[in-house]
Amino acid sequence: MRNLVDISLFILTSGLVLLYSCSDDTPSTEADRVKKILVDGGNWQTTSVTIDGISSTELFTGFTIRFQPSNSYTTTGTTPVWARTGSYTFTNDQATSFTREDGVVVEIQSINSSEIILRLTWTKTTLGSGRSSSINGVHIFTFIPG
Repeated sequence: MRNLVDISLFILTSGLVLLYSCSDDTPSTEADRVKKILVDGGNWQTTSVTIDGISSTELFTGFTIRFQPSNSYTTTGTTPVWARTGSYTFTNDQATSFTREDGVVVEIQSINSSEIILRLTWTKTTLGSGRSSSINGVHIFTFIPG
């Protein structure tokens, strides 16, 4: 009888230890959830870009962005609209937008594990003779994970 009690106590204790040692991977805040999606997507690849409602995807051929857990990002491709490397800070607890290190606010219009849509207003025009070009206006970037 004593062995049965000892075995039952051991099983119960082991079960409780396992239950409490399991970590909950669910992000605790909306900002954590959004950041997890951004980071887990790897190299987000552009599928479309519009500037003031006009398709401009050809100006962003090869453009990708990778978000890091440290609230930084890196990009590939040629575009002055996004720096090669930069940092960002969510503007609110709901993580509906973030501010880049250059002061540009980027609105997160839609986000899930299979697509993100980002909107920003670019105020500079560098179209012309130069290594890279840009057009001012409202830019909407649609990305898929890579």
